[in-house]
Amino acid sequence: MRFGFHTPGNKLANENVCVFFLVSICYNGGKMKVWTSKIKIQDIARKYSCDMILLFGSRITGQIYKGSDFDVAYLSKKGLNLEDEAKLIIDLSLIFKSENIDLVNLKKASPLLFYAIFKNCQVVYESDPLIFHSLRAYAFKKYIETKPLYYDKFERLKKKLKRIK
Repeated sequence: MRFGFHTPGNKLANENVCVFFLVSICYNGGKMKVWTSKIKIQDIARKYSCDMILLFGSRITGQIYKGSDFDVAYLSKKGLNLEDEAKLIIDLSLIFKSENIDLVNLKKASPLLFYAIFKNCQVVYESDPLIFHSLRAYAFKKYIETKPLYYDKFERLKKKLKRIK
């Protein structure tokens, strides 16, 4: 099992540990502030049968502002119902010290969202290092396959907007 942030090619210093150190970077007036907090992410992953938990969005790109949410994607062995997802959000809010959590079930994500997540994300937890890499390849494949459909839809919307104006 692997815990911590990493990008492909980077090795984690400590694998197989129960405590996770979340490193957050905040840009404030050009100054970078870094802080860490202890997290028992493994317990949450086990509680909800998660094979992988990812952080993506503005917290990863650095385009954060006051009130930015935490975009979290998860892959669970079992399907989480609405109540379980609400409990997962509560547990994550205690970790991130924010009630503003946007949760995405990777099994239900559209190909475009799936690709956007894997294009720029950080692994918070994964039960097997192959999961991230195989899903990232799958996300790219699905994006390439569906890109013409999204382009056609975009062109149709542009034409409709021109007619409205």
